[in-house]
Amino acid sequence: MSIPKYVEVENWIKDGIYSNHFKKGEKIPSEAELMQQFGYSRQTIRTALGNLERMALLRSVKGSGTFVAHENPLTAKKTLEIGLILNDLNSKGQYEIVSGIKSVLEKYNAKLFTAVTHNRHDCEADVLRKMIDGNLSGIIAEGTKTGFLNPNHEAYKKIARKIPCIFLQSAPPMFKAPIMAVDAEKAGYMTVRYFLEMGHKKTGAILRADDMLSYRYYCGAINAMYDAGIVPSDKRVMWYHYEEFEDVFECAMNRIFFKYLYDCTAVACENSWVVKKLIGSLQRVGVKPFDDISILSLDDDDYAAENNISAMSYDRFELGARAARACLGIHKPSDRETVFLEPKIISRGSVHKGE
Repeated sequence: MSIPKYVEVENWIKDGIYSNHFKKGEKIPSEAELMQQFGYSRQTIRTALGNLERMALLRSVKGSGTFVAHENPLTAKKTLEIGLILNDLNSKGQYEIVSGIKSVLEKYNAKLFTAVTHNRHDCEADVLRKMIDGNLSGIIAEGTKTGFLNPNHEAYKKIARKIPCIFLQSAPPMFKAPIMAVDAEKAGYMTVRYFLEMGHKKTGAILRADDMLSYRYYCGAINAMYDAGIVPSDKRVMWYHYEEFEDVFECAMNRIFFKYLYDCTAVACENSWVVKKLIGSLQRVGVKPFDDISILSLDDDDYAAENNISAMSYDRFELGARAARACLGIHKPSDRETVFLEPKIISRGSVHKGE
């Protein structure tokens, strides 16, 4: 399938910037020259230029023309340093993503400055202040509570005007930026189809209300249900907040289970932490995990593998590597600004055949 005309123009200009054909501060061809070169309309050219301005690659000066605002980090200075903002560093998935990032940075003798937000906007604000003042070549960020409006929106915009800003999984709402993510919508669709193939029509989920990744997963799951002729029920979906995780699962899980999941034969969980808590709650009310109710984790890790739990997986190492290449400006110009990686289901013993 051919790419849109404006994307073709965007890619040509980006290729010129990343190859140093167009250097920072230099004027690019005028709208009229680009129209003649590509044979496209003025509106198409303006759409491409406008998108590149929002990416902080170009800067328009009234009466003078359009200039390159981006400095290729590979040639701008000898020592490169990339900022990495993560919610936490406790999971196998995070380790694999970081390993992928480092595998690219090491080839260019680039350093990695890592900061953790603990999924709190105030911590994120402190991290961003330090990074704005730092001499960084780019930032790779895991957005904080991307399901909500982000008070640090302007700080990210300020950074993106100067250096590349790439997001892992989701960007803050109202902020257009390149994203490297698993295709969560497809993962949600695949999960429901997998449950149906295993004989489960009454399926539920435990998802994070403050995470856009969960919303994308839910959209895919709903689409799969409609395609199968099943009417989705919000009574079978439990939403929780990151900061309330322990309170919800330690103090109220039994009540919540009977409110949302009591008639489900299969449940998809946000991650293995949720799976672990759910198993404990099920056992306390006399429900046998895996036998009475099937469970799938939407995030494969060591716990899932060691406990024979079916899980959704994707190439996290590649996700990190792509984010690093995009941050350094060495990704293929033909790549879309947002890249979705293919998910896959690893079937283990936690999802049994339904009736």
